[in-house]
Amino acid sequence: MKKFIYLLILLFSYTSYGQIGVSVGYGAGFANVSGGDPSINEGLVSSLSIGAVYSMEMIDKLNFELGASIGSTIFEDEFDNYSSLGASALLKWYVAEEFSLKGGFGFGLRLQKNDVEKKGSLAASFGVGWDITEKMVLSTGYAHQLTNSAKQDGVSIKGYSIGVGLQYFF
Repeated sequence: MKKFIYLLILLFSYTSYGQIGVSVGYGAGFANVSGGDPSINEGLVSSLSIGAVYSMEMIDKLNFELGASIGSTIFEDEFDNYSSLGASALLKWYVAEEFSLKGGFGFGLRLQKNDVEKKGSLAASFGVGWDITEKMVLSTGYAHQLTNSAKQDGVSIKGYSIGVGLQYFF
C-alpha cells in the first residue's frame, strides 16, 4: 500500500509541472521487405489512433513529451487488419512562438500474432508542430523503423510512415 501511495504522490507532482492531453492521429506508411519471400502487404497501409500525451517544459523553448496510444489499421483484408499499442518519447523545440520541431523514439506493439512479423518494433521520428491555440496543437511527422520485424532469418521487414495528429491539452 505504501508503494501505491508513493506512486500517486509522484504522479501528481509530475502532473503539476506539465500538461496532460488527448491526441487523435492518422498515419499512412509501407513496409520495405528484403530477402526471402514472406507473405506481407508491401502496399500503402493507413491507420487511425487515439491516445494520451504528457508535455513538460524542460527549459525555455524545449519541451519533453511522453505519449501512449492505441491504433488500428484501416483495411478490409483480414490479414492486414490489426490493432497496436504505442508509446513515444519526444523532444519538442520551439523555433518560433507557435511553431516547433520535434524528434524522438517510439515503440509499437502489435496485438495480433502472425507467423511473419514480431510483435514489437522501435522507430525514430521527427516532425513539425503548430500550436493553433494555447490548448490545441496540429503536428505532422515521419517515422522510420529501426528494428527488423521479420521472424525469419535472412529476411528484413521495416516500416516507414508519415502522419498527422491533433492534440488537445487540458
